[in-house]
This record gives sequence, C-alpha cells and structure tokens, in this order.
Amino acid sequence: MKRLIALILCLGLSWSASAKQRETIELNGRNTVILDQEINDQTMDTFAAAVAGKRMMLAKEQTLYILIVSGGGDYYTSLKVKQLFMSMPNTAVICKYCASAAGMLFITHQGPRIAIDKSVMLMHEMYLRHATTKDVMNAAEMRTFLINNEDFNYMHYSIIGMSKEEYEKKIVGKEWIVEGADLVKLHIADKIANLHCDDYLKSIAKDTCSPKDE
Repeated sequence: MKRLIALILCLGLSWSASAKQRETIELNGRNTVILDQEINDQTMDTFAAAVAGKRMMLAKEQTLYILIVSGGGDYYTSLKVKQLFMSMPNTAVICKYCASAAGMLFITHQGPRIAIDKSVMLMHEMYLRHATTKDVMNAAEMRTFLINNEDFNYMHYSIIGMSKEEYEKKIVGKEWIVEGADLVKLHIADKIANLHCDDYLKSIAKDTCSPKDE
C-alpha cells in the first residue's frame, strides 16, 4: 500500500513538472518579421514585401514567425494583410502588443497563435477616423460602417466563444485588455511560449525575449 501511494505521488510530481515545461521558440533575423507599425497602405506595402521575401528564403518546413507589436490601424488594410497571412504557408504569429486591427490579425490567424508572458491584447469597438458631419449624415456610409463593425466584432467573439451581447459589454465605450496566459484561456492564442532571440532580434525587439534557460 505504501509503495502504491509513493508511486502515485511520484507520478503526480512528474506530471506536474512536465505540465510546467514550456516550449522555447528560437527567433532570429532569418525566420522573423516584426509588425511594429500602424497598419495602413503605405507601411503595409513594405511589411508585405518583407514577409514574402523571408518566406521565400526559408525552407518549406521552417516556420516564419511574425511578431506583432502594433496599435492597429486601418480596417480595410488589415483585411488585405489577413489575406496575405492566409496565403503564406507555415507561418505563426506571436503577440507582444496586439491592439485593435493588429489584434484581429492575431486572433484570426489560421496558423499557430503564440502568446508570451508579456503579451497584451487590446480590443475595442471600431472607430470612425476623421469623420466629418457629412460622413455621419451619409446613410450609406453609416450602414457600411455598422456592417464592418459587426464583422470586426464577430471575428473576435466567435473565436473567444462569447455571445455578441457578452462581448459588447466589454468593448463598447471602453477597452478590453487581456494579458499573458489569459490569451490561451480565452482561445485567443493556442499556446504560451518562451522566446529565445539572437543578438539581432534582441536589438530590435527589446523587452520581448526570454533567457534560453528560463
């Protein structure tokens, strides 16, 4: 009986230790692109070229990592970037700071979605940028905006598994922030990992990477 209890305790400790183990992802200048700008047509032309170029240089079996550190930007441009991501094989996204449209790119990605301890995801209702009185009074414009807003929200709450009403309580008139491991709990990310970076990545992605032995 004592041996059985000891065996159960031993197995329990072993399982607990393995459960705490976390994958370490190696990032370097060849396999990583950083999205660290506002999302608009001008900045995303350069970003798209960088993504396509690095994907072509990597072997098919190698993963291209896209590290997102962006406050978002234009909705229509973000939909084009979403299509770009969908066309790229073996691509994973990592969230450091994913706000608004950048968060949408992360949560809707069809490949691996990776969180880190320092991840921050910020969600809010869609904003009308630089709206004039004429824009607001235009019924067709407002109809389009409301449809886009519903689509934008749906991309989030359908993946999180919330009802529309539940989600809107968190984002209408305010910002909803989710951090670290909570991204995994809410199905926003697939897993949480440590990042080990080469010197080049450390220099351009400050306060992002973890020591290799962490």
